[in-house]
Amino acid sequence: MAKRNREIELKLKVKNSSFKKVCRLLQKKLNFNYSLYGFSKDLYWKAVDKNSADFIRLRFHSKKTGELTVKHQDKGDSFDRVEIDLTVNSPFQAKALLEQLLGPSIGKIEKQYKVFFFDQYNNISVYYIPDENALFIEIEATSKQRLKSITTNFYKIFPFETELMNKSLFDLYINPCIKRSIHVINSRR
Repeated sequence: MAKRNREIELKLKVKNSSFKKVCRLLQKKLNFNYSLYGFSKDLYWKAVDKNSADFIRLRFHSKKTGELTVKHQDKGDSFDRVEIDLTVNSPFQAKALLEQLLGPSIGKIEKQYKVFFFDQYNNISVYYIPDENALFIEIEATSKQRLKSITTNFYKIFPFETELMNKSLFDLYINPCIKRSIHVINSRR
């Protein structure tokens, strides 16, 4: 969850390890306050106005709770961007509302995750997306200075190869599918 509706994060794709190994390593090496483990399903909608939002995401934490999020790269990348989160008591009702307003969702990402919290806003997340066989680390912080500090300490303990990703999961996995679909439809005309 972003502080003051801004998300400052670094996303890394882990190249040569597994979810289990990375979580075990961080569990041993990080000095965190608490952790959270689970599975989530994210549904995505394209924003109507690209000047104020890039996409809307509805996350199903469980059958009982969820989170509605609007993200916008107002500074041109996913490193420091707008993130507005709203906890929803009924993600199924939120889905019905979004479908009524925006039509059907344009994509879905399911993932397994573990978040290591240093405090409410500063954390390291590990998540695995089975459909893409992709493992990611996200380091989220309240300021660029705090992000640099957490990242520096992270790299001291992390032996696995990573690749810096300057795109959201939406841009990596949902948006390309939309563009490919549009291209296929247009090429048939």
